[in-house]
Amino acid sequence: TILNKMVERDSGEFVVWGSSAGYYPAPNMSTYCSTKAALNMFMEISAWENRHSKVKIMVVCPGIVKTPLLKQAANMKFTSEQGSKNGATPDQIVLNIEKSLEKDEIICIPDKGAKISLFLRRYFPKIAWKAVLKAEGMT
Repeated sequence: TILNKMVERDSGEFVVWGSSAGYYPAPNMSTYCSTKAALNMFMEISAWENRHSKVKIMVVCPGIVKTPLLKQAANMKFTSEQGSKNGATPDQIVLNIEKSLEKDEIICIPDKGAKISLFLRRYFPKIAWKAVLKAEGMT
């Protein structure tokens, strides 16, 4: 694999796009959330398995990013134009990825919305579920 070649060479930056959805479940997104959870975990473990290498391995887990990709999730209220108005811009995400690489972070949570969501999910899981169900009109 590419990562193996980088480890053999002992240099490089291996950055993979995960998602905060891999940590924060949402109704009607079970396939997306579970595959992102698997990818997030795979990359975190890969980073630790290769920790003695000089290859920087990182998974990026953004929240809502203002890109055309949001149109693919148009059935979800929180990704609608109105629901995603506080999403991050691609430029903000890239800037924060660069900062995370400089700090040798393994997991990059590059936007405020994702950080808040993940904090809520970790420490207040019932409130997190109530919030996402309310946002989707499923209370």
